[in-house]
Amino acid sequence: MAAFGTRLLDFAPAATYFRLLGTAARRPGPPPTGPSAPCMYTPEPLTVAERRQRTILRVGAVYDAGFGVPLLFIPAIIMNALALPLPDVGRIWLQLDGIFLIVVGLIYWIMSQDPGRYLGIMAVILAGKAGSISFYVAFVVIQHVSKTFLLFAALDAVMFALHWWALGPGGIARINAAMRAAPDVAT
Repeated sequence: MAAFGTRLLDFAPAATYFRLLGTAARRPGPPPTGPSAPCMYTPEPLTVAERRQRTILRVGAVYDAGFGVPLLFIPAIIMNALALPLPDVGRIWLQLDGIFLIVVGLIYWIMSQDPGRYLGIMAVILAGKAGSISFYVAFVVIQHVSKTFLLFAALDAVMFALHWWALGPGGIARINAAMRAAPDVAT
């Protein structure tokens, strides 16, 4: 283990390494600089809006992954419980939807660690929620399918509203700022 730790110190920023260990120790000497230096991101303390976002992102992570796991492993039981027909062909697509929801849940959880750092993704989340709400409602109205899909639309509407609320005042401006490209660094 000591050899592994020594090699890790050679490849990773010392502050990150010790932060992972939970100590305040520092590697002696100045930190590396220049284009080949590792990036050392130090998050700022969370604002009130970011703390709200963290909570809502974690709720969303549990919500999506909590539906994705049963879709992946027991799709027939879930479809029966929701009074929805199991697709005749393409059950694999239903299970792949389960994998997708698990991945989305993991992305939400990663974002929740530092919501300000990943704020640009919030635009994607809001657009996705708006799109899914519209799709579910149109699907029920036009195709005359099970009204259970309106439940999904309502749940996504609640999550959309919570994400919007969590952004707080100036949230859209902060999202726009986060979406700007970083400046190129001259080498």
